[in-house]
Amino acid sequence: MFKNDLFTNFEFEKFSNTDPIENSVKQEYIKEMIALAKSDKQGTFFYFAFNLTAIVFLVEKFQGVVREVGFGYFIVFCLGILLLCISSVFFFTYWRKVHRYHINVVSCIPTLNIERARDFWIETWEHNKRYFKAGFYCMTTGLTFVVAVALTSLLLL
Repeated sequence: MFKNDLFTNFEFEKFSNTDPIENSVKQEYIKEMIALAKSDKQGTFFYFAFNLTAIVFLVEKFQGVVREVGFGYFIVFCLGILLLCISSVFFFTYWRKVHRYHINVVSCIPTLNIERARDFWIETWEHNKRYFKAGFYCMTTGLTFVVAVALTSLLLL
């Protein structure tokens, strides 16, 4: 059975207080947290850009065709476009939150505060995952509406 791991909560292990941790290990850990944030920002920006591109393409290509089919199809088409716009806002908001995390983790490098870097990420995800999830659900629903109406309108004409 398919299990969606897109929204999996990752468990970050705590560092033991008894074993001393070398500064090079701390530095590498913080670098990996920065790379994680950068990767998350790139993936989220891709969704944001995809939504905007899809909106422009679909409105340009299918708006006139959908109007000819009927008012109901036009309303569903507009609802799909609206959901893609809302999705873009959610993804951009999440991207901004991760960017703030990225800046905060960079500030952990001089002190090599690995606990703070880990806690920043956990806090960022817990407080802002709703934006990413809402963006993803709005995107899939909006695309489903728009593509279904576009294909139906092409078949009816």
